Amino acid sequence: MPACHPCRSGADRGGHGRPGHLDAHRLKITPTRKQAWCLLNQELEESLVSIAAPIFDPAGRCSRACCRRC
Repeated sequence: MPACHPCRSGADRGGHGRPGHLDAHRLKITPTRKQAWCLLNQELEESLVSIAAPIFDPAGRCSRACCRRC
């Protein structure tokens, strides 16, 4: 699945002074990218549930994202 946007945070260069910082994040999100959507069920705040998914253009590129919080 194509990435929706390139990382511009500087994490490619180690982020927070740690080499491989971005690699660790990529490993964490691999299952979510394969699934193609993300559900957060009260992980950030009690009673907050949200779901997010990419929206692809006809060429197969991620052009937008959709997020719904309840």
